[in-house]
Amino acid sequence: MRQQHGLTLVELLVTLAVLAILVGVAFPGFQGLLERNNLATTSNALVLAINLARSEAVRTSGVMNLEAVDASTATNEWGPGWRVTPPGGPVVRVFEPIPGGLTLNSDEASTTVQLGSRGGLLGVPDYEFELCTAAQGGVRIRIAATGRVATTDLAPGDCP
Repeated sequence: MRQQHGLTLVELLVTLAVLAILVGVAFPGFQGLLERNNLATTSNALVLAINLARSEAVRTSGVMNLEAVDASTATNEWGPGWRVTPPGGPVVRVFEPIPGGLTLNSDEASTTVQLGSRGGLLGVPDYEFELCTAAQGGVRIRIAATGRVATTDLAPGDCP
């Protein structure tokens, strides 16, 4: 009796078919995982930027701006990224654009949020952002007059 070394063609084809079925079932779930991860990462980056601007304003006893990098697109003005900078001064930090599939907007007319030397907002009573994905819902990020940040989850139907 001869011993067989390796795989037969039939065994290889059955293995590939099972692998293809597993990938086909798992891939849609993986897409949702990636969207949720992008949503969490981007919302954390925005909260970090707000808290950085607030702490720098208090530390320097001056005004700090959180501003959209490129506000030329009306539908997603904060999408290309944002930066923390004092008015007319050097940029403290620039944050990357948001990943594809996400939108970041605010209902406010301004694309600049100013925080004063006590850490509170200047010029507006509060400021809200909505970070959304079409399928996974989103997050509402609210800056109170005192400069404190609060986040609220949004259902998929609450996002534009």
